[in-house]
Amino acid sequence: MTDLDLEKELEINVQDNFFGPRPSAKRTGYNGSLISGQNRMIERHDLKKWKNGYYWKSYDFLSSNVRSILLEFPLGPKSGNPSEDIFAFEHDGGEITFSLPNGLQGYLLATESGKACSNSFEIGSTMPLQIF
Repeated sequence: MTDLDLEKELEINVQDNFFGPRPSAKRTGYNGSLISGQNRMIERHDLKKWKNGYYWKSYDFLSSNVRSILLEFPLGPKSGNPSEDIFAFEHDGGEITFSLPNGLQGYLLATESGKACSNSFEIGSTMPLQIF
C-alpha cells in the first residue's frame, strides 16, 4: 500500500485540497520537531467519506536533506512541473493519521515515495518515532 492508494480509498485528493477551486487543507511547518527531531510539515484534510472525518499527513526530513529548509522550500511535495517545483521541498518520509468510520484511528508510516513501511528507521531516521 502507498499513501496514494490510501488517499484513493478515502476519496481524498491532496492536490485539489490545496490548488482546486475550493481549497480546504491546512498546513504548517516546524524547524526541529519534537516528534522526528528534524524539520517537519503537517497538513490536515477533511475526510468527507464519513461524518467528522479527518486525514493528517506529515512530511519529515533528514538534516542532511538540502531541500528540507522549509523557509526556502515551503511548497511541495514536487508535482513534476518545473516552474512549480522550484520552491518544492523534498521529504524523506512521513506519517498519516486518519479517522475510521467507527471513530477509531488508522495509521500509515511511509517512505519518501509513499510506500508503507514498518518503522521510522526505514525512512532514514536516526531516532525512533516518539508517541506522546
